[in-house]
Amino acid sequence: MFGLHNIKVFGAVAVLLAAVACTKPAGQEAAFTPEPDLSAPIEFSEQVAEPQTKGLDPMGDYYEGIELQHFGVYSWWNPKGTAFNPVSNDPNIYQVNNNVVYQGVISGKRTWKCAPSAYWPFRCNLSFFAYAPYLHHESYEFGGETLPPDIIFPSADYTQGTPRVTYTPRTSVTNQVDFCVAKPVYDRLASTEPIHFKFQHALTRIQIHVKALGTPMPSTQYRITDAIISGVAGSNTFTYNNDPDVPFIWDAVTSSTPMDGEYHLTKTKGELVATPLNNTNPSAYDTDYLHINSFDNGRLYLLPQVLTASACLELAVSAFQGDAVVSIFPPFRMTIPASQPWVAGQTIAYLVTIDISRVTIADIKAMIIPWDDAKDNTEDVIIY
Repeated sequence: MFGLHNIKVFGAVAVLLAAVACTKPAGQEAAFTPEPDLSAPIEFSEQVAEPQTKGLDPMGDYYEGIELQHFGVYSWWNPKGTAFNPVSNDPNIYQVNNNVVYQGVISGKRTWKCAPSAYWPFRCNLSFFAYAPYLHHESYEFGGETLPPDIIFPSADYTQGTPRVTYTPRTSVTNQVDFCVAKPVYDRLASTEPIHFKFQHALTRIQIHVKALGTPMPSTQYRITDAIISGVAGSNTFTYNNDPDVPFIWDAVTSSTPMDGEYHLTKTKGELVATPLNNTNPSAYDTDYLHINSFDNGRLYLLPQVLTASACLELAVSAFQGDAVVSIFPPFRMTIPASQPWVAGQTIAYLVTIDISRVTIADIKAMIIPWDDAKDNTEDVIIY
C-alpha cells in the first residue's frame, strides 16, 4: 500500500524479566487464570547484522544509527491448542500496555525488555498487538499540566474480536509523535518461532511551506509567529488487521465525526523557531516556498481523513525591524482544499502563497512528498 514503510523488525527470545498480571474485562469469567512461567520471560530483539529498512524513527528525531527507544505492546491469551478468532475472540488481556524499552546490544543483538517485566504463561497461546512509540493510556503529568490519555485500549466501543484502539494526537508540534502500528501476531508459545513486528506509519505527516507576494519594506522581516490547522478530526479509532500491507484500519471520518482538532506549529506555546519571510534572502522571498519551522519541530502528525469544509489554515504574521515588532497583521485564513485526502504513511506539503498587502492567503496547493525523502528536506529551513 502506498506510503506505508517498515520501521524495525523484532524477534522474541527468553531472558530474565519479572511478572505481569493477567486480567479480564468486568463481567467475563475465564475457565482458568493463566499463571506466568518464571523460566520463560518475554523479550524482543534483532540481529545487529540484519539490514535496516529506511524510515523515520517513531520517536520523532530520527538520525542514522539511533534506535527505536521504546514501544508498547498488549497481549491476549487463549487456552493452549485454541486459535485466536479476529471476529469473535473474548478479550483475554494478559499484558496491559507494557512499555518495551531498548537496552542496547546484548550478545550481538539489539535488545528491548518489558517494563514492568513479563513472562510467558503456562498452558496458553499469546497474541500480540504492538504500536510505537510507547504512549500513556491514563492521565499523566507533562510540563506542569495534567494531560488526558494519548490512547485508549481497548476503546470504549470494543466488543469482541480484534482489538480497537482510540488515538488522540497531541495539539502542540513539540509533543507530537510519529505513531506507528504493527501487524498483530497470533497464537504464539514461548517455544515457537521468533515474533516479528513490522511497524508502519499510522498517521499523515503535514508540512507547511510559504512564499509571499509583494516587496518587503526596507530593513523589515515578515515573521510567521504561529501556524494553526483547525476544523479536522482530533480523535479516531482503528482496528488491528491481519494483513501485512494494511495492519490497521481507521474508522471512516464522517459528517458526524467531531471536527474539534486544532494543531499548532509553535514551539511550546511560543514563537516558531524559524521564519520563512526573510528579506535578507530576496531570491527565496521572491520565488521559493520555504518550510515553516525547523526540521525537528516543523511537521505535524495528524489523523488520516478526508477533509471537510471546516478544515482551515491560519497564519499569524508580524513585521519586525531587528527584534522590534513594528506591525501585527490580522490572521491570514483559508479553507484547506479537500481534494487531497490525508492518507496514513503520506507526507503532504501545503504550498501557501500569502499576499501581505491584502492580508490574505492567495493560494494553497497540496503536494505529496515520499516519507523517506521528506526527512532529508532541510535545506529550506531558516533558523533564528
